[in-house]
Amino acid sequence: MHVKSTLLCRASEKVYELLSITDLPEGADVALVYRERDGHAPLPCRIVPLGRHEAETRVVAVYPDLPLEGAHYVLAERSREGALSDEHVMEVAFPSAKWRSRINYRTKPEACAEIRCIDERTPELGDAAVKVLTVISMAEHIMLRISLTLPDDGSAEDVRFACVNSRLEEVSSGFVFLGESTLPSPVEGGPSMRRITFSCKIPYNQGDLCLCAYEAGTRRVRLARCFTQARCDELREEMDRLLYRHAAHDPYYDEWLSLHRATDYELELQRSHQPCGGKVKFSVIVPLYKTPLDLFRDMAESMLAQTYRTWELILVNASPECDELAHEVGLLCSSDARVRSVELGENLGISENTNAGISVATGDYVCFFDHDDLLEPDALYEYALALEKDPEIDLLYCDEDKLMPDGTHSEVFFKPDFSIDLLRNNNYVCHMLTIRKSLLEQLEPNTREFDGAQDHNLTLEAAERTTHIHHVPKVLYHWRLTPQSAASGTDSKPYAVQAGIRAVRSHLERLGLKATVSPGEQPFTYTVVYDVPEPSPLVSIVIPTKDNPDVLRRCVTSVFEKSTYECFEVVLVDNGSELKETWALYDELTRTYGERVSVISRPEQFNFSRLVNAGALASKGDYLLLLNNDTEVITTNWIEIMLGLCARSDVGAVGVKLLFPDGTIQHAGVNTTGEPGHFFAHLPDGSHSYLELLDMPRDLSAVTGACMMTSRAAFDLVGGFDEGLAVAYNDIDYCFKLQEKGLLVVYTPLVRMYHYESLSRGFDEDPASRARYIREKATLTARWAERFAVADPYYTPNLRPGLPYSSYYVF
Repeated sequence: MHVKSTLLCRASEKVYELLSITDLPEGADVALVYRERDGHAPLPCRIVPLGRHEAETRVVAVYPDLPLEGAHYVLAERSREGALSDEHVMEVAFPSAKWRSRINYRTKPEACAEIRCIDERTPELGDAAVKVLTVISMAEHIMLRISLTLPDDGSAEDVRFACVNSRLEEVSSGFVFLGESTLPSPVEGGPSMRRITFSCKIPYNQGDLCLCAYEAGTRRVRLARCFTQARCDELREEMDRLLYRHAAHDPYYDEWLSLHRATDYELELQRSHQPCGGKVKFSVIVPLYKTPLDLFRDMAESMLAQTYRTWELILVNASPECDELAHEVGLLCSSDARVRSVELGENLGISENTNAGISVATGDYVCFFDHDDLLEPDALYEYALALEKDPEIDLLYCDEDKLMPDGTHSEVFFKPDFSIDLLRNNNYVCHMLTIRKSLLEQLEPNTREFDGAQDHNLTLEAAERTTHIHHVPKVLYHWRLTPQSAASGTDSKPYAVQAGIRAVRSHLERLGLKATVSPGEQPFTYTVVYDVPEPSPLVSIVIPTKDNPDVLRRCVTSVFEKSTYECFEVVLVDNGSELKETWALYDELTRTYGERVSVISRPEQFNFSRLVNAGALASKGDYLLLLNNDTEVITTNWIEIMLGLCARSDVGAVGVKLLFPDGTIQHAGVNTTGEPGHFFAHLPDGSHSYLELLDMPRDLSAVTGACMMTSRAAFDLVGGFDEGLAVAYNDIDYCFKLQEKGLLVVYTPLVRMYHYESLSRGFDEDPASRARYIREKATLTARWAERFAVADPYYTPNLRPGLPYSSYYVF
């Protein structure tokens, strides 16, 4: 066998080399042989035959365009019986291949057109269109999300995927199947297409990569696609910006702040227009203890600069030994009649020191201001403006950031509107806490046991007595970062953690809520797990399903084998399954688990809402746990955690953290600002999120119905799911209806589930499904137009809506 390279060109990160083969016996052909040479593996290569003419056989070798030295592939003569002989090593010089390709495109364009991309025009796996969707940074790896679109002819059933680097070393690990869908043929009358999505992990700094599909049990390459490091880096940087560069650490935050502060002109207008006619008085309490003079002066200047004029500043000096500080306090009091001081003979602790200031306050509202922090000049004006619009407000707070030692600002906290579940996790209200004086007088005064968490305790107490709590979504408070400040972490005030636990426990006890409170994973956070009601109520797990018996088996098996709560039933709502394997599985499940599993049949056009309602009607439990059939239990006490929350009288629905099979976030609650989307989607679980909200329980506008618990009483109160929303947005509509009745929708990160999203039904890619989706979106938007006209109350109006991952960004 004699082999000669006659033409070469490059396209789509691949090299196409036309080979002329002579002296090949009749009936024989050529085959690739996996043979290492000088310790180097051969190139992943595919041979596409062009045919035989007289004594010449022509084939095209297709291999990835990798920057390799000493690259090669090996051809062998293959007899009719399959015996291999007469191997021929083909050496590849990639630097010269680049120039050969350029010359050939200029001098032999028609010949190049005949062979370029020939692998994508032949009826094998080469028909596949391969695309790197995203590249996600992880602790020790990058994660590639890859889609493969190919004819739906079973050609991918017997292949093994791998990624190799530019040294032909296999570097991929953890290939995870994410999902698949069927697409219409791009050619009239052609076969339908199959789109497969998977992910894999690659160590950092591997250079150019090549995805290879090997025939199972062999080294025969069915597919090879290159991804350059430049393209991977571009995709990774894009995802890093979307997933990790959030507002708390945005390098451009100071610029954003300068653009969103009140201008001098606006401040002057504020001075001439006093909200509430200037009749509402604020008493600002500032406990002082060995306050550095420069920080004291900065604090005082920010107070004196307030454009709203009806206030008093009460300085509680608990450091009588500091003569210079006492002198500064005296000067300030003499310079402005609105400033008063309370001199203490000793430091009584932050709680008692603050109480001394409260006792002499004469204002309508009491504000709590730290001795080394700063206010924006319009802080009190914005509070007064809110009170002018709603005089019923009893408690106010605003957004804040950290003032760094170098004078820059960072770690901005764009807070949600009031969320009692987030407040029980941590004192997110924090600054500038302002409470109506008449309400404050009804609360139990703070004592030393709450030092370090005194504001948290007051806020929790106040929330027990009023629902008139207002969030001013503007950055009006700057929390100075000093070694002694709680902003520096728990090491600065270790006693504050125990004080916070004490505050949360006391709060729950006053409300009659039984729960376990323990330190959270993040500084100054607390994990609250509510007790399950006694006696244990029956939980009905409603699972709409159709065929896909393996998917359903995994789901139901995980429920029975992993759940520690035993008082539940599973109601399978069959939507017209046709496979005998599905019905055999139903028989198996009912035999295995007896009356704990029931199957009801609804053989009709898919309507998720109708299936859920049918399942609820057929179930017996006081609590409904709606569950997709493509989910899998991770957290063993998931039912107990959800049930403890759902049993509260103020809760309508509970949602959980759902993960894609590769460990990234699929759902952590729904952001309804702009296009509804999932918070923190695609962020690797365990990663740091915006102020760690991914791992904090909180009240939200909506959670997904893929795993949602709701009480039967709440379900009946709002009439269940709206069957006019057959597929999309029915869960969001249900959550909105609950909130309209005054019930909360709670997200808990303590429960984790895998969600093999859309494995059972596929994605909406055909025109009819898209049209249905648009109609349902229009229905939801029209029904809840007032909600969609403003920012999600549990998000913020300060950040742009519509980002694909519903995360937090300044620009």
